[in-house]
Amino acid sequence: MHCLISRAVFRRIFHSIMVHLTASILRLHLLLLPALSFAAGKGDLSFNRDIRPILADACFHCHGPDPGTRKAGLRLDTEGGFFDPKSGPTVVRGDAAKSPLYQRLISQDPDEVMPPPESHKTLKSAEIALIKQWIEQGAPWQPHWSLIPPQRPAVPAVKDRNWVANPVDAFVLAKLEAAGLQPAPPADAHTLIRRLSLDITGLPPGPDLIQRFATAPRLDPAAQRQLVDELLKSPAYGEHRARY
Repeated sequence: MHCLISRAVFRRIFHSIMVHLTASILRLHLLLLPALSFAAGKGDLSFNRDIRPILADACFHCHGPDPGTRKAGLRLDTEGGFFDPKSGPTVVRGDAAKSPLYQRLISQDPDEVMPPPESHKTLKSAEIALIKQWIEQGAPWQPHWSLIPPQRPAVPAVKDRNWVANPVDAFVLAKLEAAGLQPAPPADAHTLIRRLSLDITGLPPGPDLIQRFATAPRLDPAAQRQLVDELLKSPAYGEHRARY
């Protein structure tokens, strides 16, 4: 019984961590969305990054993987759903004017427009423009990201090399520079301690924690790692994770 309980608790903790990690990634994506959209508008679009999220939100309920809600036998989550010549391609590569998908999106006829009015789903003009741009770029399709073998990308070159402390910083800074934006200045010790404490434990830092770690205007990397380790060992960390 003890073993079963331990496994159940482990699964719950692991699930909570993954939920929290996913939420953190989504928050980062929202923060960088203007930069990503700006950069995407200037170059090639990615189906998984730029197009699939639009279709998943507005179209997959009726044209996705669930056969119970699927209509007209059309799937927009598969390559065949876009380009199968037997059923008539939904997308004509390189030609938005001849692509039924795009024409249905811009139709003014309530019986033709997609998504239909009764779905209470609408696409913004910028989203429709992205779909048009994707079609005109040849409509390169991608399977779901989980089915694509990971490849290590080349670290992008950036102008402000002094700002980069690790390879991840280079990717963030490259997007910011492409959008004409500047990184926010580094947080001071008190601010960073508060952010870490709230994110890891859900609680503001106590006076003792601040007194021990805010001994300089900035937290050096070693002090940051030590603070994170201490917060992860706190019972408040487990309590915070259990809320998810």
